[in-house]
Amino acid sequence: MPLRVFVSYSARNDQVNALRLQTLATTRPGLLVHVPSAETRSARGSGDEDDFAEIKQSDVVLALVSGPVPPRMQRELQIADQLKKPVVAIVIAGIAQTALKPNRRVFLLDPRNPVGTEDSVMRHLETLKLSKNNTAALGALALIFLGLLILAKK
Repeated sequence: MPLRVFVSYSARNDQVNALRLQTLATTRPGLLVHVPSAETRSARGSGDEDDFAEIKQSDVVLALVSGPVPPRMQRELQIADQLKKPVVAIVIAGIAQTALKPNRRVFLLDPRNPVGTEDSVMRHLETLKLSKNNTAALGALALIFLGLLILAKK
């Protein structure tokens, strides 16, 4: 059974990295990554209800917060929480987290010093109830995602 990952992101320009991640994931059998369209990141947050169905089918939600959290992303995270889906929330250092659930575990990414974040994310993934292969696949995906974010911020 494939590992299904839903990538939620706060800003339209983050879609580029999310799509890169999705493309790289296609090289790994058994890994399916869904990225919502950039139009869903507008202030109105309109979008395709199929995205919500993708969250329901996902095993984990990978969330990137690089700016204000739009209504659509807030709704995606609410649905993930209601369905008790694991959420790996990566927040770019210096970005306010006020729109995120107060008790949500977040990983602050300082692009100039990412090692602590990488270690924290990997330790967290080991606590999720995933198979060993899925944990390894998700770990690789998360590290690639962090790498893309670091490169984008330079």
